[in-house]
Amino acid sequence: WSGVAEAPQAAPPDDAGALKAISSGAAHTCALKTDGAAVCWGTGDAATAPEGTFSAIASGGAHTCALKADDGKPQCWGTGAATMNAPDEALAAIASGQMHSCGLKADGTAVCWGDNTDDRATAPEGMFTEIACGGQHTCGLKADGSVVCWGGNSNGQATPPATAAADDGDAVADGDSGGAAANGADGASGGDGASSASLAAPANFAAVTASSEGSAITLSWDMVEGAASYRISYGETGGAALTPISHEDVATTTRTISDLDSSKTYWFEIAAVGSDGAEGTKSPKIESGAPSTAASSS
Repeated sequence: WSGVAEAPQAAPPDDAGALKAISSGAAHTCALKTDGAAVCWGTGDAATAPEGTFSAIASGGAHTCALKADDGKPQCWGTGAATMNAPDEALAAIASGQMHSCGLKADGTAVCWGDNTDDRATAPEGMFTEIACGGQHTCGLKADGSVVCWGGNSNGQATPPATAAADDGDAVADGDSGGAAANGADGASGGDGASSASLAAPANFAAVTASSEGSAITLSWDMVEGAASYRISYGETGGAALTPISHEDVATTTRTISDLDSSKTYWFEIAAVGSDGAEGTKSPKIESGAPSTAASSS
C-alpha cells in the first residue's frame, strides 16, 4: 500500500512468486525469492534487480545492497554514493540508509560506505551483533546489549536513550548533536541467569573432535557461572557467519557441528547468554577443519 495511489512501489510484479526476505527504500522495494534471486519494483534504477543469488538484502533511499550467496560479498545497485566502493569482502549482515550502507564482518566489526556527511559512513571501532541504518545515521547493538550510534544527530537519532547502568544505577548516555557515536547502557538482568554484562567468556574453548565419518567437529568449553544458555557463532574461514547455534543445555559443555564440508576450514566462537537474552564476552575465535555442504547443528 502507499500514500500515493498511483505510485508503482506499492505493486509487486505478478510473477514475483514466493518470497523469503523483503526490504523497502524511498520509492522502491526489493525482495529475495526462495531460490535467492532478487526481484525489485517501484521507480528508478534501484527497482531493477541484477542477476545472481543472494542471502540478505537491504534497500536504502535510491539504492539496494545485497550479500551474494556464493561468497557473502555485498553487491549494490541503483543511484548515489552507496552504489560505489562497497567492500570487497564477505559480510555477515547488511543494512542501508538514505545514501549509505553498513555491514558487519564475520568478526562483528562494522564497515560502512557511501555518503559520509556527519561521518555516517565512518564506522566506529568495536564488535556488534546487529546493525541498522536510518536515513542519515546508523546504530549497532553490542554483545552486552548496549547501543552505539553514529552519523547525523539533528533529531537526537544518534543518541540512544539513557538507561540504568548495571553497576551503580546511574543513567548514562554519551553523544552530541554533531553526530558522534553514542553509547547506551548495559541491559538489566532478570530470572535465574546473570546479567550478560557480568558473564565471562567461556574458557578453554576448543575443537576436540574431527570425524571424517560424520564430517563433524565437536566443540568443548568450560562452564560459565550464571549462564542461561550459550550461543555458538561460526562460518567458513574468510566467509560470512552462518546461522548461530543456541545451546540451551547449560549442564553440557560440548556441542557437535555436523554436515561440514571436508574441503574447508571453519571459524568458531562462543559466548554465554544471560537471562536477559544478551551475550556476555565472546571467546577468542578458533579455527578447525572438518575431516558435505552447508553446516548445521546436530
